[in-house]
Amino acid sequence: MMELTFQTKINIFSINVNENHGYCLVKTLIKLQDFKEKRTLSSLKSDFEENNEEFELFWYSKGIEPLKENGSAVL
Repeated sequence: MMELTFQTKINIFSINVNENHGYCLVKTLIKLQDFKEKRTLSSLKSDFEENNEEFELFWYSKGIEPLKENGSAVL
């Protein structure tokens, strides 16, 4: 398991995901910092599925819910 901590303007929260998913999420967040490159949900899914199983199982998992609840995973 990997614990990732996020800070928003109003909250600090952590999520727990398996290690492969955590590394993929960190890699994706780094890519998203480049605002010049347009990213789609389809491209995020393809990147995730290069090294992991189904994206939907990850995206709708309990570990990701805090990201959505805190507005950090809005697409």
